[in-house]
Amino acid sequence: MVAVTASKLNSKPQAQPWKANWPHQTEQQPLQQMYGSYKKGEKMMFAGNGGGSGKTEIQLDNEVTLERGTCSSSVVGATGRSRHHLAMIAPTAIRHIIALRDPLPSFLLSLISCRDPDMHDLVTTTMNFLEESDIFCTEKPYILAFDPPEGTPKSNMTFREHDDVLVENIRGRERDMIFEETGSAILDMKTEMKREDFDDEKKVKQIYLREVGERLQAFLGATRVQIYEHLLRKTETSFPISTGGPYKYDQPTTIAHIDTTPEWTTSLIEEICGASASELLKGRVQAINVWKPLRGPVRDWPLAVCDRSTVDAAKDVKAADLVFARHAVENCQIHYSSCHKWYYLSDQQPDEAWVFLQSDSADTGRSGVPHSSFRLPERGEVGEPRESIEVRALVYYEKIPENARSIFKAAISTMGLVGEMELVCGRHMKANNVHFGKPQDEVQVSQQNDNRKLLTPQAYAEAVSEHAKQATEVSLYPGQNFENLARYLLRPFESTASKNPFQAQAHLAGFQPTLYSFYASKPKRRMVLTTLEDLSRGREIQSQDNEANSSSILFVRGQPSALWLAALGATYHIDPEYYQRHLDFRSTLGRLNHFSLPSLPSSTTYITKLRYITICQSNRRAVSDQGFIDSLRSDGKKAFERYMHSLNQSIEKGIGIGNSIVRAYNIHDDIHSSIEQEISIYMSRTTSGPICLVWLDTGEDLMQGPEGPWFIKPGDRNVGWPYTIVHPTIQHQQQISLKAHRTAIKQDLRPKSKLAQSSSLLHLDYGKLYDSSVMACDAFYALDELFTFCANSELQFLNLVESKLSQETGYAQLSNDNPQLSNLLYSQDILEEHAKRLRENIETIRMRGGAKWPRASEPAMKHKAEFAASSLLKDYEHLLYRTEALSERCRRGVGVIMSSASITESKRAIAQTYEVAKLTKLAFFYVPLTFTTSIFGMNLTPIAADQRNSLWLWVVVSIPVLMISLFALVYDVSSLFKRGRLFLSKFFSR
Repeated sequence: MVAVTASKLNSKPQAQPWKANWPHQTEQQPLQQMYGSYKKGEKMMFAGNGGGSGKTEIQLDNEVTLERGTCSSSVVGATGRSRHHLAMIAPTAIRHIIALRDPLPSFLLSLISCRDPDMHDLVTTTMNFLEESDIFCTEKPYILAFDPPEGTPKSNMTFREHDDVLVENIRGRERDMIFEETGSAILDMKTEMKREDFDDEKKVKQIYLREVGERLQAFLGATRVQIYEHLLRKTETSFPISTGGPYKYDQPTTIAHIDTTPEWTTSLIEEICGASASELLKGRVQAINVWKPLRGPVRDWPLAVCDRSTVDAAKDVKAADLVFARHAVENCQIHYSSCHKWYYLSDQQPDEAWVFLQSDSADTGRSGVPHSSFRLPERGEVGEPRESIEVRALVYYEKIPENARSIFKAAISTMGLVGEMELVCGRHMKANNVHFGKPQDEVQVSQQNDNRKLLTPQAYAEAVSEHAKQATEVSLYPGQNFENLARYLLRPFESTASKNPFQAQAHLAGFQPTLYSFYASKPKRRMVLTTLEDLSRGREIQSQDNEANSSSILFVRGQPSALWLAALGATYHIDPEYYQRHLDFRSTLGRLNHFSLPSLPSSTTYITKLRYITICQSNRRAVSDQGFIDSLRSDGKKAFERYMHSLNQSIEKGIGIGNSIVRAYNIHDDIHSSIEQEISIYMSRTTSGPICLVWLDTGEDLMQGPEGPWFIKPGDRNVGWPYTIVHPTIQHQQQISLKAHRTAIKQDLRPKSKLAQSSSLLHLDYGKLYDSSVMACDAFYALDELFTFCANSELQFLNLVESKLSQETGYAQLSNDNPQLSNLLYSQDILEEHAKRLRENIETIRMRGGAKWPRASEPAMKHKAEFAASSLLKDYEHLLYRTEALSERCRRGVGVIMSSASITESKRAIAQTYEVAKLTKLAFFYVPLTFTTSIFGMNLTPIAADQRNSLWLWVVVSIPVLMISLFALVYDVSSLFKRGRLFLSKFFSR
């Protein structure tokens, strides 16, 4: 009888006396809902109300029922397989439920207990715990949920109500609940379900259980989530006073307990999963509870959870049997300890769920999380009767055999469900005529791993091709954006041509992926894959590793091989979207641009892209001519377009495999330029641990691929030898100058290149300065070296840009007679693009890859991984700050240039105004003279007759005309006219 044997939690072998007359053969009848009934003449003991700790014994004159009881099946942690509460504890046991002292002030309790007196928002409440008993030395604790034969006690357990339990409110500090340490956390649990929908069993199974499975998998990074039970609780208004009859819904539990034991969890898996259980149990398995209210705020019997780190599993936890008429389960009852730390969430809302651990196969020395409902001391308005739903799940990590899925297929077809979530009808759990619970639905969450059908490279390529054929009218998820990728992946499998260059890509000298495996307990392993057979052999070696914690990184470099891409995709179930995004420059080649990139962040959970920069310097003689720089940029743009065309042609023809790929080329001045390349990362989960595929743009020497603008032709008269110099990427690390003996690449691994880049060394001895044991457990930490390399290259690039901007902006701009707007706009465009990518990288670092990425759980490893991620986040935030600052500097520089141009133009206009003023004055002098001269030049008879006096007459006439003109120049004639009109108007108005 697997689930009800003596647990390892109990130190000595224990008898189970209830088995003598079990399974109970009579039909189970609904039992009266009483928390302890006493007949006339029986005695009851309770705590005195005085200041002492004395006990009072009362002789009962009439039959009574306890108002505050502790004896329902839900109270002792029943799994809810019986819908009615049970009077399980005999009156003889009830008599022992007494309080030894009155409640103490919380500050005194903090002094006499193990608690920290500096706590937040504490409440003192009552809670029920299992009493110690000598009988447990020989008998295992049990409770019978049916009427046993005469002479068999219903229970050998007694419970005591402690009224000095401190419960701490974590509202506002929810993030302080670290699941790996306390065993519990608050989970955002928004749902499509309305409150009334939870009464619909079908909706709960089809919608809510699916949502819980998805949230749990994302939160825990699990491989599979299997939900085996859910409970709906609705508190009666009379609770905890019994109504005397069965309840329609389960009621809150008021005894501290844990729902399961590690042994019972193992038995449950064996019964549910059958033959595949042994394989499943080789990996880590957790039993998890998810509890949330259906309405809020919860002020009526909220849930309290205990910090598992404060529980002594050997002293505080006792395994017990909860026995029904035809089945039994094993849970844990809790002894009281003042060292326990209890938490609750005040005014808990329906979208806030407690997720807490019940057992963990990887942590057998610690208990699960004790939990219980408790009466909240009244502090104002009392909430409505509590309604809640509790979901119990099995969470699997790592290995899941293929045949484990076979038991679910029939139900999938009947339910008509698709996608990662599978809602499946469970089985009756039978062992020696013991039914471990009623038939229950189960949610199966399958992450991308080895559970799927193994594909051949050709089948992988054909699957992508099939998706690419999905047109708009055929599917809601069209695949036209994959047409180029599908056509490329299928090329190696075409048999029409007599000589297919793609079929020769299985053996390539220039394209040799490098596979690293990291282990927690042994050195890393490096393997160069020269053929597809090596890929299969490497995968086989990985699957045969017996390491509990291991991870792998596979480096792929340069121009792709279609055959290798298909083989890698089939071997590790790589999402074709990863290939599509790395080859984004080909996605619209000769095709209609559907503007599908970039995509939403939620679709890139497993995909990360980094950009790194290499600074180049030509040996050209410096020419400080802006026109020359502008011509260099114009020619460089055209040359880069020719390079991209040649690159696409070589990829299309299947030649040049392993050559480097350049994404962008920028010219900063007459001698400095930079090339930009990418690293694309894809994280996949396999049965042997996570593997990260790292695709580097840097492959063979840059001189081996198509000719690009970074090469200066020898015919240039301003160029000496060598034509181009590639700067190294300088990495700043503490005391790195003292570690040359550790950082040097082995002689036989060094690249033999005329134009070597620092990025060409990344795959040669990866992770040399990092902790391999942490890399084996934490996928994001394993990639830290790549992020750090890209950060340092970005820093070097920003330093270059800043040095150039210092000559174009600020005070230097004032002394520059010919500031160039084109330089600032050119740099600003580049910086804005870099800022966009840095923001994406920062979000990835904040998420540490993503919620589903494996993370270290052991405290020391976890601290090291979190510290590395924190340092990385600070570095990238610094880079973003500098990038935005330089971009703003460009923007200000552009503004200064525009303002300076406006000021210069204004000065020019003012100078012209002075010239016009001079001309105006001359006009006032010459115009009158010209006027009189024109009159005398008309040869009028009176003037022409007197030849002697005509000149003097002209002078006499010109002088008054000139005086009148000068008067009009000096004085404001318009004001005189206004004054004249005003005078005349006054004169005539008299």
